[in-house]
Amino acid sequence: MANHASFDNSSALYEFDSDGNAVLILKPGRSVRSGEEINISYGSEKGACEMIFSYGFLDQVERANELFLDLRPESDDPLGQAKLMKSGVAPGVRIFQSDTTRGENEVEWESDWIWFVIVNHEDGLEFKVSRQVTSPTTSSSSSFEEDPEREVEELHCFWKDVEITSAINFKSLLENDTQMWNVYQLRAITLILQRVDEQSNKLSQSEAQVSYAKVQGEDEFEDEVGTSVRKPVRDLALNLRKLEEKLLKDLYMQLEKVRDGLVESDTVRAYLARYAEREQNEHEDTGHEHDQVENLNEEEMVEDFS
Repeated sequence: MANHASFDNSSALYEFDSDGNAVLILKPGRSVRSGEEINISYGSEKGACEMIFSYGFLDQVERANELFLDLRPESDDPLGQAKLMKSGVAPGVRIFQSDTTRGENEVEWESDWIWFVIVNHEDGLEFKVSRQVTSPTTSSSSSFEEDPEREVEELHCFWKDVEITSAINFKSLLENDTQMWNVYQLRAITLILQRVDEQSNKLSQSEAQVSYAKVQGEDEFEDEVGTSVRKPVRDLALNLRKLEEKLLKDLYMQLEKVRDGLVESDTVRAYLARYAEREQNEHEDTGHEHDQVENLNEEEMVEDFS
């Protein structure tokens, strides 16, 4: 057991020997005097949220480092449930700062799931169910009993007639479509912007609830529903929300610029023009069918009146 210190201030680290045993060793260039405490870093790469929930404290940090936002399929997505069943990845997006970006305003994101979410049947994504009848087998409990035939169903996923087993590396298939890649990126960025905005609003609301908790004692607060909150816990929650809000704000500002650039690209403009033309044609066809129905109804009314 060793206490925590920031990575720069820690004196030792854990490594594994050839037998797989954890070994505590001094960091290169460090020395420890007799009686001096040996400490380690519990994880300089861990996000602020993970540090709080795993160890109950937070270093004097300026960034949240990492945040994972869940991302569910749209409620009107007819393939939403099938995507969840076949994706094989966490349904969300990871927001983080790497070693090369930490300390600056640049934020990165990654998600295998989102590329699965932003495509549908009209793009080339298709799900099929195969059915197979299993033969009867003799039960082990009795040589005279047989299990009945069973019909086994299995869900298969296809991208433009090519079967895929999960959303892992699905992005590379979309990248190969040079005519649509910018469109797919725009869809993904737009979806993340919506989710980041939603999460930012939630953090702002929860921060207000904790900030305005009434003082019940020297070291205790009470929120609007009467729940007692100790001051150290309250301060920790406020600090976490501040760090996560900053991370989300920086990402939002970056993605807005990326989105605006994609909207101006030739491929996206061409796609939007085709989409608008198709919508107009469908609207005209619907209007024509409506006029035909109205004329037919008028003729029927004339016949009935006469």
